[in-house]
Amino acid sequence: KTRMWREEESAMLSGIASKENDFPARAHCITRRFGVEYFIVIYPAPQSEILSSESQGKLILSSVSIALTNTGCVLPTFVQIEQPWRRIYLGLCRSHVTQTSFDIIHLRYAPPQFAHLSGLVDLFKSKLGISSTRSSP
Repeated sequence: KTRMWREEESAMLSGIASKENDFPARAHCITRRFGVEYFIVIYPAPQSEILSSESQGKLILSSVSIALTNTGCVLPTFVQIEQPWRRIYLGLCRSHVTQTSFDIIHLRYAPPQFAHLSGLVDLFKSKLGISSTRSSP
């Protein structure tokens, strides 16, 4: 059982890291945004109330986290929040050794410093704690 579970976990992690899942032309928006090919989506029934806030989505995800741990499921699981047409999802993927969180934000307009690649590079460097000063060649 442990060996089979490890193989499933390895397949899930390699799927997330696969370049084939990066920005495919035709795929579910979750695959395009997060790079996962197989996943579970939890969303309210058509005539139900929507999950109108991130905190409600995180509450559902915490319950899902317990269920995933108890069943040994390694499939990424997402909860749809806000209006369905916005396609905003929160997600997680749990295993014995890792936990991956999938979050998304939806901005009406991109801040000007992120409109170009250099601004995005500076953002990633700041998140990694790398100095964003550029050295001359």
